[in-house]
Amino acid sequence: MSNKTSKYSLKEICQAAKLGNIAYQSQHEKPQIDALNLGYSVEELVKCLCSLKDSQFIGSKEYTLPQGNKAVTFDVYITTCTSSEGHLDTL
Repeated sequence: MSNKTSKYSLKEICQAAKLGNIAYQSQHEKPQIDALNLGYSVEELVKCLCSLKDSQFIGSKEYTLPQGNKAVTFDVYITTCTSSEGHLDTL
C-alpha cells in the first residue's frame, strides 16, 4: 500500500452504503465473488462498511480499471464482520 491517509471519509462511505451505492470494482471480479461466496446480504455489507474505523485503515491502492482505462483509488481496511449465519470473517 502506498498511502497512509485515506482518500474517502468513513462518514461518506457509510452514507453512500446506506443509500445503496455499493459497487464491486477492482481489476478482477474478486470482491463481488468474495461477498457472494461469504453469503453477505446487502444489509450486512452496509452494516460492515458502517462499522469501519480509522484505526483499521491500512492504505490506499490505485488501480486502472479495464473499462476505459480509468484510474481509481481504493481505500483498504481490515476488519472482522459476522454474517447472518454466524460466521466471523476477516475482510
